Amino acid sequence: TAYEIVSRDWSSDVCSSDLSQIKSVSVWGGEDNDPPVYGKTFICIKPTDSSKLTTAQKDYIKTNIIAPKSIVSITPEFIDPEYFNVQMDVTAYYNAKISDKTPAQLETIIRDAIYAYDDSTLKKFDGVFRYSQLVRIIDEADQALVNNTTKILVRREFTPRYNLSSEYKLNMINPIFNSTIPAESVLSTGFYIPNSANIHYIDDDGQGNLRLFYFDAQQNKFIVDPTIGEVNYSKGTLIVRNLTITSMADIKFEFILKPESYDVVTAYNQIVQISRTYLNVNVINDMTAAGSNQAGKNYIFTSIRSVWAIT
Repeated sequence: TAYEIVSRDWSSDVCSSDLSQIKSVSVWGGEDNDPPVYGKTFICIKPTDSSKLTTAQKDYIKTNIIAPKSIVSITPEFIDPEYFNVQMDVTAYYNAKISDKTPAQLETIIRDAIYAYDDSTLKKFDGVFRYSQLVRIIDEADQALVNNTTKILVRREFTPRYNLSSEYKLNMINPIFNSTIPAESVLSTGFYIPNSANIHYIDDDGQGNLRLFYFDAQQNKFIVDPTIGEVNYSKGTLIVRNLTITSMADIKFEFILKPESYDVVTAYNQIVQISRTYLNVNVINDMTAAGSNQAGKNYIFTSIRSVWAIT
């Protein structure tokens, strides 16, 4: 189609242009959107050293690269990247008999291996976080490492619209874990709402409803609105309606999700990356943990299922 020809040329020319700070480009037709937007082509560009292009950079690309190849029936539109930040909790076991490295040194080695995977494989369009690859990379980061138990969550940041009744939508593409009971498969960071001094959060009830709640002075959970939104676990989508935020209790307004699969894929303007801020690495002497580095009834297991901690 004309769209496919033009978009292919755009992607090639943008990547080979003198804008050396461009790392990755994604172009798709509006008919693929949900709902479809006919007659438009969407363009998303990931810069090398920042999260999104400036207005000046967009104008340059539109004028000097896209305009000469545009056809009348197609209107190009820039979309900023949407980032899925993978939160990782790594518990790694090592055999002290074959290494004189300290746990702190091994932790640095593991972090460096994870960062290298993130830089080489992720942080670009169509990147796939492959769980089995990463845990193998961790195991192979040093000969002393015996195994690791790694848990992940996915964090999606939103820009809060203060003092306005607003709607927030998320299409994660990836299915969300559903236990059918309230298990906080979806959880927001904390914020304040009008006429209340309590820190409020949003979670799911396991049945497809999103709930607005807070904790009282005795840490009892009080549900303010049991249906402030919906989550579709199988499709990986959620929507929050009529939420008014006056200020944030946490640094960012984020939704934290338990994925059904530990592989995380992306599409369109989505980019998956490993969060440096929420990467926790704990290195344990395997002899200390289990009394022996061999299997047996005294072996100590580390749960793979993520546990929430609201701070």
